[in-house]
Amino acid sequence: MVDENRAVFAADRHEATVVRAYLEALDRERLQPGGVGQRGSIEGCLRASDAHQAGAGVLGDSKLNGHSPGAFDTDVDLTVLEAEFVAVASSYGRRRGICYAAWRVVGVDPAVLGRAGITATT
Repeated sequence: MVDENRAVFAADRHEATVVRAYLEALDRERLQPGGVGQRGSIEGCLRASDAHQAGAGVLGDSKLNGHSPGAFDTDVDLTVLEAEFVAVASSYGRRRGICYAAWRVVGVDPAVLGRAGITATT
């Protein structure tokens, strides 16, 4: 049982790391010249999830507290991060109660969500 719990926690940590890296990369991309501006972050996603679970109709944005723009590696290929995100987003979101709308609030493209198996009706 202990080994099973460790495996579950390790998988959760891995998924959280993948999701955080992808969302941070999206934020960095939006902050570059010609980007559309920062529309959300991981914290915004979690707040949107809390709002969704509480039945609130408004999903808000916020910056990720405690991290400077250079806190994560900037030389990462977004396509690699996107592929990793697609592989884990559905299970991570389901476990954390993150709905389609919350992913959209933080800037995840609908096509990426579709490839991850996350739809507006799930």
